[in-house]
Amino acid sequence: IDSCEAEYKLAQNELHLAIGRFERFKNKNLKLRVLQREKPVLIVPSSDAVCAASSVRLSDLADRDWIVTGRDKSPDYGDRITGFFRAAGFSPRIRFTVDSIARQIAFVSCRLGSALVPESCARTLPAPVRAVHLSESGFELIICAAWNERCPDPSLKKFLALLPKA
Repeated sequence: IDSCEAEYKLAQNELHLAIGRFERFKNKNLKLRVLQREKPVLIVPSSDAVCAASSVRLSDLADRDWIVTGRDKSPDYGDRITGFFRAAGFSPRIRFTVDSIARQIAFVSCRLGSALVPESCARTLPAPVRAVHLSESGFELIICAAWNERCPDPSLKKFLALLPKA
């Protein structure tokens, strides 16, 4: 489910635990624990000249068409990615807004633009797509566990004790 829907379902105790790219919730009863931190990577068609580089500065890519995920599905993730572009000194020329990272990868494989995706999502790219590391430091994406501290299910606390902390 989308992160917006997860927040609502957690608040209503319809969902006891969610794992996703959340950074904050409006509801103060909802808690977050960072499980993983990772870097974004650039994905491009495998024929792109930038594939020859071991890394690339995001600021050098301002003239590209970009494929991004929409804020309506995951506002925190969308804002984080937009923040990377701002930190690099430009507003991206967005050619397509899609609803998932999988669709970003598919659009890049069709040579419709470039995208930033989490490094973990770039580990199993199809042949027409390559990942290139960004040379900027400080760009980070997170995956969090989220829960309602008022959830009455006793197994939730036991499960939370098993989760790693990043």
